[in-house]
Amino acid sequence: MAATPSWRIAPVLGCRDVHEAVAFYTGILGFGCPHGVFEGVDPDEGGVYAIVTRAGVDLHLQIRRREVYPPTRERIESEVYVFVDDADALFEELHGRGATILREPEDAPYGLRDFVVEDPDGHRIVFGSPLA
Repeated sequence: MAATPSWRIAPVLGCRDVHEAVAFYTGILGFGCPHGVFEGVDPDEGGVYAIVTRAGVDLHLQIRRREVYPPTRERIESEVYVFVDDADALFEELHGRGATILREPEDAPYGLRDFVVEDPDGHRIVFGSPLA
């Protein structure tokens, strides 16, 4: 019998400053950055790419030399949904580290309890766990 393929996903998030984004994801959200920041070919280019990881979740951070999002967005817009074991415990951890929380944990009609964090580039990451 052939093995069932295993797929993973790693969103690529655009950011104005890769070093700043890595500092946020490691210092505030508790991710690691095992490979460091990849620098551009031109010495003046600075950081262009990094991979941050936490609990088996990888997020790729890539330089964008323009605004990533318009100044006004709808409340429901988000970029990444991360399934976690305990949304409330993670909320307390990230809130304690000073994360920008756009929405505190709440039970959603789709069977998850989740909350929303915004990074310095305006990416909205939703962390959620199944309702018991």
